[in-house]
Amino acid sequence: ETSEENQQKMMVARAEREEIDLIRDTKAIHNLSFMHHFLKANKYNTDAAYYMLLEYLKWRKEQNIGPLSFDLVKGELESGKMIILPDARDRLGNMVAVFVSCKYHPSISPTLDFMRSIIFLLETFMCKEKEANGITIINDMGNVGYSNFDFGLLGFIRGLQHCMPLLPQQIMLINAPAVFSMAWRVIKPFLTQHILDLIKVVEPKQLGEYLPPENIPTQYGGTYITSTERWIDYVKKLSEATSEPSSSSSVDDSDMIVSSTNDVKKSTPLIHHHHHNEVD
Repeated sequence: ETSEENQQKMMVARAEREEIDLIRDTKAIHNLSFMHHFLKANKYNTDAAYYMLLEYLKWRKEQNIGPLSFDLVKGELESGKMIILPDARDRLGNMVAVFVSCKYHPSISPTLDFMRSIIFLLETFMCKEKEANGITIINDMGNVGYSNFDFGLLGFIRGLQHCMPLLPQQIMLINAPAVFSMAWRVIKPFLTQHILDLIKVVEPKQLGEYLPPENIPTQYGGTYITSTERWIDYVKKLSEATSEPSSSSSVDDSDMIVSSTNDVKKSTPLIHHHHHNEVD
C-alpha cells in the first residue's frame, strides 16, 4: 500500500467512527481517486484533508443532496444543460465543461434536481480523473432570458467553493445577450471576489486563447463534436465503473463516440478524431 492509500484509509476509518451519519449518502469516499483530490488540495496533510471532507459532507447534507445514482439524475443529463467533455483539457490542463444556460428553467426543473446532477457529475469524475486540477466552464448564454436566472444557484456555488476540491478555474461567458448586463448588476454582489476573478466574458472566437481548437466544440468554432446521447451513455458506464470502492475506473475515454450530426454511423472514429474546422 502507498502512503496515500494509508491516508485515505485513516480518513475513512475516522469518518466511520466520528461522523457515520454524514458518510451514509455517498460511496465516493471509498474511492482513492476521489479522496486524492481532498489530500492534494491540502498538500497531503491528512487532518486538513479530513476536515475539508467533513465540510463537504456537511454541506451535502445541509443541501439535502442525499444518495445519488445515474437513474436519479438521468433526466437532468438528458436536458443537455451540462456536458463535461471527457478527454478534453484547456491550455492549463483543466477539464472542460459546457453549460447551455437557455436550457435551464428553474420554474420547470427544480433547482435541487440540477444541483444533484452537478454533484453526481463532480463525484463521478473525481472518482476517475485523479490528476485533474479543476474545470473550465464554457457558459453559453445565447437566447437567455430572465426565466433562466436562478438566485438559488448562487448560494449553492458560494457554499460549495469552500469544500469542493475540484472547482471551476475559468468560467467563459459566451454569446451573452443584452439582458445579461442588467442581470449582471443584480447577480454580481452575491458572488465572492474569487468567483468574479474566474469569470471572463468572451466571444466564441476568443476561446482559442484558453483551449486548443481540438477541445472546443464545433458550435463554438472548434473541432470537438459533441452528442448528448453519447455523453449520457458515457456517464452511465462511468458511474457503474466507479460505484465500487477502487482506486481507478475501467472506463476508457475512447468509449465515448461523439457527434453533432444524426447521420454518423456507429463506425465513426472515436472521440480523438475531429473535423478540421479552422478557428476564426
